[in-house]
Amino acid sequence: MSPRGVPVPSECPCVPRECDVWLSLGGFHERGEDWDSTGRIYNCHLLLDNSGSVVAAYRKLHLFDAALSGAPALRESSFTNPGRELLPPVPTPVGKVGLAVCYDLRFPELSQALRGAGAQILTFPSAFTVTTGAAHWEVLLRARAIESQCYVVAAAQTGRHNAARA
Repeated sequence: MSPRGVPVPSECPCVPRECDVWLSLGGFHERGEDWDSTGRIYNCHLLLDNSGSVVAAYRKLHLFDAALSGAPALRESSFTNPGRELLPPVPTPVGKVGLAVCYDLRFPELSQALRGAGAQILTFPSAFTVTTGAAHWEVLLRARAIESQCYVVAAAQTGRHNAARA
């Protein structure tokens, strides 16, 4: 069970234990406890320790709804529930890690709140669109690092999600 009681594998079978590393895994679509009533998922960021156990599960607070010129409209809110809480930073062997997801990057207050709670590293697993990624990805990451005086770790997805989205 995750810290929220959501069923997840209790251990990752290979990488964390064999390599003695922690993993930040983001962009998981999670069926929450309200799945039967809403039919919507949560966009979840998991932090696994070096034994493969889930030590934190953050649900993305800010959903991405955008109509970009020349591209299909994207409405994450049409199938996703927003999370309800910002998790406190998680102590790890490399420092206290603050968890966020993708579009959360656009909200400096979130990064400031994590820093105020003791975060030393901010994480933003993401799937920015090609258009918004080219225009905003690096500058927003730098801005969050400068404003918060934290290290920022941000893995971005690349390639095609499906036929309509890259």
